[in-house]
Amino acid sequence: MQLTEENKKIVISKVYENEMLAEKMNFFESNFSKSKSFILGIGSDTQLYKIIGCNNYEALLEPEQKNINKMKIIGVVALIVMLIVLILMGVSPGWAFIISTGVTAFFVFGSKTMSSSLDSKRIFRENKEIIEEFYSYNTKTYENIGFIIDTVGDSIVAYAQTQQIVSLDEVKKNGFQFLPDFYISLIMDIETDDGKYEKIEVSNFQSGANGNSYLYKSKISSRPITSTILNID
Repeated sequence: MQLTEENKKIVISKVYENEMLAEKMNFFESNFSKSKSFILGIGSDTQLYKIIGCNNYEALLEPEQKNINKMKIIGVVALIVMLIVLILMGVSPGWAFIISTGVTAFFVFGSKTMSSSLDSKRIFRENKEIIEEFYSYNTKTYENIGFIIDTVGDSIVAYAQTQQIVSLDEVKKNGFQFLPDFYISLIMDIETDDGKYEKIEVSNFQSGANGNSYLYKSKISSRPITSTILNID
């Protein structure tokens, strides 16, 4: 995509929107412990980690429901086995059923797996609205990042291709001052993952006062060396 002044304005607006979304997501994470379940002492940080680790509400509930179903199946099998054993031991069918049901229910619903999944599912349902709102922020953030990469990525790569070693500062000074380091680094990391660059910590070089965390060294030796000269120890 050609980087026009209009596209730059849109990118700047997307960057700003992502900053606002990040604040909202941080607010959610820091205030989730104030939910009803946490106040009642049911919740824990485990539920928050599970929420952050998923990207939609259905995916969040799925593993909890699988655990519950698994424990139910184990309970049914245990009930049948215990019932048969008790009857073979001479216990009347009625008493055998009562005893088997009670013992099985105690171990199944008292198990850590079942109780944890039931608590998590309850907490997620009680906070469904704010959790789905959190995921909407997350989805919008990734959409914005995708747009930014699609809009400026080709231009950044085109500049980087003229360099043997390139830093984030050098990229910014060549027409990308409007873009935070995070997005430039992300684009260069994609190029690195494709095998086009080697990502090197600046501490390995005499980098002067530029303060960059990483440099990107081209793996294509035919590129002209036009970046700042660095002395390698």
